[in-house]
Amino acid sequence: MNYKAPKGTFDIFGERVKIYEKIESVGKKIMKLYGFSQIRTPIFEDAGLFIRSLGETSDVVQKEMYLFKDKGDRLLALRPEGTAPVIRAIIENNLAQNSPTKLYYTGQMFRYERPQAGRFRQFHQFGAEIVGTQDPISDFEIIDSSTKILKELGIEYELHLNSVGCKGCRGVYKEALLAFLKDHENELCNNCKTRMYKNPLRVLDCKEHQCMLAISNAPKITDYLCNDCKIHFEKLQSYLKKFKIEYVLNPRLVRGLDYYTKTAFEALNFSLGSQNAVLGGGRYDGLAEELGGKNLPGVGFASGIERLVTILEKSDKTYEKEHKFMVIPVTENEFSFALEFLAQLRNFVSSLFPYDYKNLKSAMKLASKSNCDYAILIGQDEINNNTISIKNLENGQQKSFSKDKFLNILSNERCNFGL
Repeated sequence: MNYKAPKGTFDIFGERVKIYEKIESVGKKIMKLYGFSQIRTPIFEDAGLFIRSLGETSDVVQKEMYLFKDKGDRLLALRPEGTAPVIRAIIENNLAQNSPTKLYYTGQMFRYERPQAGRFRQFHQFGAEIVGTQDPISDFEIIDSSTKILKELGIEYELHLNSVGCKGCRGVYKEALLAFLKDHENELCNNCKTRMYKNPLRVLDCKEHQCMLAISNAPKITDYLCNDCKIHFEKLQSYLKKFKIEYVLNPRLVRGLDYYTKTAFEALNFSLGSQNAVLGGGRYDGLAEELGGKNLPGVGFASGIERLVTILEKSDKTYEKEHKFMVIPVTENEFSFALEFLAQLRNFVSSLFPYDYKNLKSAMKLASKSNCDYAILIGQDEINNNTISIKNLENGQQKSFSKDKFLNILSNERCNFGL
């Protein structure tokens, strides 16, 4: 039987791995500059964690979670997102003693979705959370740091911003929205005809064209904000304007999870088609209490790495090449010297040795097949003179160096050999 990767999953290798590594390294660098520390949480959690945090009416809980029972009859879930596990970890390990707490994460998430462009059943997220403050400066920092990752990667985006209010003012808005939706119920898709009675905000998040048309004149949540929420939103906007971060006010933006309060935002890249959100996030001031902790207001973002990879693969952007070498003895008599030099070379660059060595010709072919940039040739003359010969496998040029000079070039992080 031939086994294949499960539907909605895929293997990552070759040049694609380098793009993932680049995205993660840029994200980690920027998070550290903003004072965040890394956290790693389990890949599966108690299913109740997500049911309580994401909301029973959310699509994730109703249709998309991977659920299973272990041998102790505990109902567990593969994590569909990263925020709830981080908040659970903060509560469990008392990480908020010196609030605010600033944490970032990267890892695999799982949702049982219909595989399509931009959506997979196993995917990677990079995200960050600031927990323990309601200061709108923290909202600004989350937006500023997350969009800086996109800028450094050379990814174009349009920032959409909204406030979904607090429990108080959102309750008043839900009543007004439901009244509007009842008048337009016949224009909605079948899913939204059910959603509107469970949580009318979910209708605003629907991507069906008929629903988007039906809600085009729906009441705006920003018209229903209480004074505290209005002041918070105005302060956030003032910081964005001060630092010249452009944004579009989008009163229909509510995000897909029930824990959001006040700030909600998304960065969109229109080269992706309908699945155009490359990162998003917002504030979740009641989440920690909902999960059994004390009052710990928070704000965060998450980015789907696969969508960033897709954009970068389409672009002509290139990253600094990591050169690869193969150390090749001319005959088996030079094996010992070649292996000693290989050990030294690996302090500086990626280096290979030709396994199952037959002769020089076959080893050179192996170097080309292994996508090596250079072959380092070591024969009896090189051993006698304490030198190496290096050959550029792309243009065929060859040059000799003293062994010490060559290693000195590499120690200065250069691969400029004049070849």
